[in-house]
Amino acid sequence: MKNTIIVLVTALLCALQLNVQGATGTILGTAVESGSGTPLPGTRVSVIGTSIETATDRSGSFSLRNVPTGEQRLLFTYLGFNPLTMSVTVRAEGITTVDARIAPEVLELEAFEVRGTFEGQARALNQQRTNRNISNIVSADSIGRFPDANIAESLQRLPGIAIERDQGEGRYINVRGAPRQFTSISVDGISLPSPDSGSRAIDLDTIPTDIVNQIEVFKALRPDLDADSIAGAVNIVTQSAFDQAGRVVRGSISGSYNNMGSTNDFRTAATYSDVFADRTVGLTLSASYGRTNRELDNIENSWEFDDSLNIWFVEDTVFKDYETRRTRTSVSGALEFMPTNTSAYFIRGTFAKFEDWESRYRLEIDYTDGTIQPGATSQRAEFINPTIVRQYRNRVVINELLTLSAGGRTKLDVMDIDYALSFSRAEQYYPSRQELLYRQTRIPRISYDFSGSALFPEISLFQTNEHLNDDAWVFREYTNRSNDAKEERMVGSNKRISSL
Repeated sequence: MKNTIIVLVTALLCALQLNVQGATGTILGTAVESGSGTPLPGTRVSVIGTSIETATDRSGSFSLRNVPTGEQRLLFTYLGFNPLTMSVTVRAEGITTVDARIAPEVLELEAFEVRGTFEGQARALNQQRTNRNISNIVSADSIGRFPDANIAESLQRLPGIAIERDQGEGRYINVRGAPRQFTSISVDGISLPSPDSGSRAIDLDTIPTDIVNQIEVFKALRPDLDADSIAGAVNIVTQSAFDQAGRVVRGSISGSYNNMGSTNDFRTAATYSDVFADRTVGLTLSASYGRTNRELDNIENSWEFDDSLNIWFVEDTVFKDYETRRTRTSVSGALEFMPTNTSAYFIRGTFAKFEDWESRYRLEIDYTDGTIQPGATSQRAEFINPTIVRQYRNRVVINELLTLSAGGRTKLDVMDIDYALSFSRAEQYYPSRQELLYRQTRIPRISYDFSGSALFPEISLFQTNEHLNDDAWVFREYTNRSNDAKEERMVGSNKRISSL
């Protein structure tokens, strides 16, 4: 019902414009690079002498409506390219097609050094320049300059975005300081459900950077964005065969060495895309695999103020040693059909799997269960009969994200219509989470001293090494649990109806 009302109002407005302005027509066309024929998304197209202008979409297509009939001049501007002016004859209540081929700007220099080209980032900047709301767009080649393993770490480089880390890797994002659940995440416009049953936030460490063509971040709401985009929206755009002029085969292998723990990381990715049947059919396939091995340790001290002694004292100290292994696997594909400049159809799918294996050793000294001895200060203290607990934990967490969509776009004389049917699923499960808990029985006295160093205090337990005696520990608890959560969404939508 809502879409029907929009269509009727749009048609009425168009009819009123025709009556006021006189005869008008529609211009449909594309903007590509003159040499290779590569589409130029984000090209600004304007009718000289009027206020009518628009920008090309991802495939380089554009539409100008309600253009006065007769001889008109079009101006095409694209960063890094020479401006192009074309003359067209607009027919009354008809469609005029335009094929604009824009040449790159050439600078004559006596000597120069070529360090690299970032064609994708140039396209991203042009799209960002012509976007209708506050946004940032990052391309794949810009992402590739940094050793980011997942989407969260790539987004941290944009203004107004912070990330939350887990074991040194980015996991969640915060847009403009808002809580992580206030930002919606989508892949190719398909809203992702959360794999975490306790939060609406999306674990972005599940999605590797290798399958991404560009990332769009919208910091202000638009009518076509979902209502849950309270702080902003992130759209992950996968690769398309029509992003390039012809066949593209790309692969990468990378690795790194971690000094802590003498571990290593490994990543590989491959992409194939091509266009067929006189550039009317496009096929894209991509896959990636990454593995990170890390060993980490940390010390956590919790302080409390004692009113009776008028000092700060440590209520507990926790030592943690981690051994982690994380793998990311993803595949994506797209089959696209573009028979004319006014119609396009697609089928897309993306699957990503993140497996997080972790082994943790935890040693905790709970001083509050003991009795603080006289002479304590805010830097040193001694306790009688504190509680010491150690725990071994081994667990595996697996996240899976799946998106499938089919749809298209039709450009009519007075409007554009986008339509799609999509399915998405997010699943998180713990196939195994085992914990062993032990408690000490023969360590009656422990002291600490922070006067020498706040970062490396002296703790008597590690001087006497009483905690290494197996007779000082008694088994208390064994826990084994598993759980899983799954959310699915199926949406059929008319994504956008517009009139210019």
